[in-house]
Amino acid sequence: MRHGARAGIIAPSCSAISWVIGGDDDGGTLFNDVWSSANGKTWTCVALSSPWAGRSQHAVQVFLNRLWVVGGEDAAGSGLNDVWSSADGTNWVRAVVAAPWAPRRAHSSVVFDRKLWVLGGITDTGPTNDAWSSVDGTNWVEATNSAPWAARGGQVSLAFANAMVVVVGMPEAAWLCVMLLLVGTRARRCSRC
Repeated sequence: MRHGARAGIIAPSCSAISWVIGGDDDGGTLFNDVWSSANGKTWTCVALSSPWAGRSQHAVQVFLNRLWVVGGEDAAGSGLNDVWSSADGTNWVRAVVAAPWAPRRAHSSVVFDRKLWVLGGITDTGPTNDAWSSVDGTNWVEATNSAPWAARGGQVSLAFANAMVVVVGMPEAAWLCVMLLLVGTRARRCSRC
C-alpha cells in the first residue's frame, strides 16, 4: 500500500523509521493519516484517520521518544495551534487544545537544548518571527516575540553545532536566505545570501 502524492508535509525519521504524517494532495484535500517506512520504498499505513484534524503546513518532530504534530492549516485555511503526540504513530494524545502561541501554518520546529521549539510561520495577521519552546510539549514559553530574522513562513530549522539554525523562508511572496544561530538564549544573524 502507498500513500498518494503529498504537499505541505514534514517527514521526520526516528529509529531508522521514516514517517509521512498528514498533508494535502495539492487539490484541497487534507489528510490526517500516518504512514511509516523502514526503507523509503515500502510504506505501511499505521493510522488511516488520526484524531487530529486533517492538516497541511504543520510541523512534526520526534521529541521525548514521541512523534509530535504541531499546528498547521485546516481545511478552511485557518492556522492551528493544537499539539498532539504519539509513541507509535497510531495512538495519539492531544497535549494542548490551544497553545499560547498564535495559530499558524508554514512554521518550523526543531528540538534543541532538550526543548521542542516552534519558530515563526504565517499567522492570521501575516508572517511572524516569534520563538516558543516547551520542555514537555504541553507547557510553552515565549523566548522572543521578535527574533533577529525577518518574519517568515516556509523556513527550515535545524539543530547544528550546538545552535539552532533557521534558513530561507518567505515573507509574503519573496524568498529569503538568512541564517540565524540561536545559542542558549542569545541570537545573532550570522550571514545573509
